[in-house]
Amino acid sequence: MSAGGGLHLLLAGASHRSAPLGLRECMTPDAARRDRLYDALAGVEGLSGAVILSTCNRVELYAAAAGETPVLEARALFAKVTGLEVAGFDAYGYEKRDAEAARHLMEVCAGLDSQMIGETEILGQAKQAYGLASERGRSCAALHRLFQKSFQAAKWAREHSGIGTGQVSLGAVAVELSRRIHGSPEDSRIMVVGSGQVGADVARAMQLRGAKDIVVSSRTAANAAALAEAIGARSVPFEAWPQQLQDCDIVIFCAAAQGVLLRGEQVHASMSRRHTRPLFLIDLAMPLDVEPSVAEIPDVFLYTFEDLAVMANENMRGRLGQVELCRSDISGRAARLWDDLCQRSSAVDADKVDNEPDQFSRASNPA
Repeated sequence: MSAGGGLHLLLAGASHRSAPLGLRECMTPDAARRDRLYDALAGVEGLSGAVILSTCNRVELYAAAAGETPVLEARALFAKVTGLEVAGFDAYGYEKRDAEAARHLMEVCAGLDSQMIGETEILGQAKQAYGLASERGRSCAALHRLFQKSFQAAKWAREHSGIGTGQVSLGAVAVELSRRIHGSPEDSRIMVVGSGQVGADVARAMQLRGAKDIVVSSRTAANAAALAEAIGARSVPFEAWPQQLQDCDIVIFCAAAQGVLLRGEQVHASMSRRHTRPLFLIDLAMPLDVEPSVAEIPDVFLYTFEDLAVMANENMRGRLGQVELCRSDISGRAARLWDDLCQRSSAVDADKVDNEPDQFSRASNPA
């Protein structure tokens, strides 16, 4: 229950649990749409803070205010920008309030709500989302505490349960798949198209397991160069990556493109020069970078995020008890956090907290 006229916390969103892949592709905001949403949220009177969490499998808004009207206005803006307003929020979205919203974020950060149960990438993505909101001045004391406590809950889950055992990261699963198709990563030429967090994590996993020949390409040359330097790889201009295709064994796509980057005719042309040497494609982008029909080409193996999730969850049966252990602990954490936030909101007016500069400076420090 909300704190009367005090703090109201709202989560609104859509994920792999509520919306099909095609719809999620349309809803996922690119950087420009996300920035427009933050600009619009800044104009909502009485809204203390807002954080947008957008990954390959979810897009969510966390909003806090000292009253219900501002968070409802924020929800409406979010639905409009993501397209949930048109698709039907009741059909494909979800909404949680107060302690339930806190519990949801804790479960998300711990990997409990992921398509790949126990995966680790989501925690870094949540930290990035909160960091961006803070940079834009959209954090507040309540959201700072919510996210910091969620990060702590995720850390506890990793350290005190077996939820992370087995191949549960995208990088680990991708390496395992590559071994099945090409053998050791040491003997493969690998290309990463895109320089975002997901692509970087998979590239690092390949490099840590012996890959020595890695090429990185990104629309932002500086990002490609930075990633290449970090993993001992080389970078090529974005317009040049298609020419590299015929010489690569594994290609990881994670570019934030507005259309398909790799089509069937391009792959056919490359395969004609590869002499039946298999090509392993991993499409982790949202929307997808690779035309799905590519999977029908002989000697081409195409896997998406959902495929990797199925592989990771093959190991989940032995972790089910650990999942329930984590959920039970998180439920108690969320309840205690909400009680604490309610007590704080009764002592400090939420609007005043949102406007005090020292609150924003504290929001950048750990709880």
